[in-house]
Amino acid sequence: DFRSRDPNIDFARRLIDAHVEAGVSVLAVTDHNRIDWYPLLREVGDTVGVYVFPGVEISVNGCHLLLIWDRTTE
Repeated sequence: DFRSRDPNIDFARRLIDAHVEAGVSVLAVTDHNRIDWYPLLREVGDTVGVYVFPGVEISVNGCHLLLIWDRTTE
């Protein structure tokens, strides 16, 4: 179900495939206050040569801040 907020492999593949078709090979993925989609998107991206950076969106004083960081394990 693509409407679910929970990570699922079918949606991850569709999202990454759409980026491949558009010629995108690097992207950052953010969501409000959560990063649980990142591992799945990174895994799918790695299989087709798309480099996925982790990130999160947080709300502070009415502003939306995007935090994106390197994908090291440290």
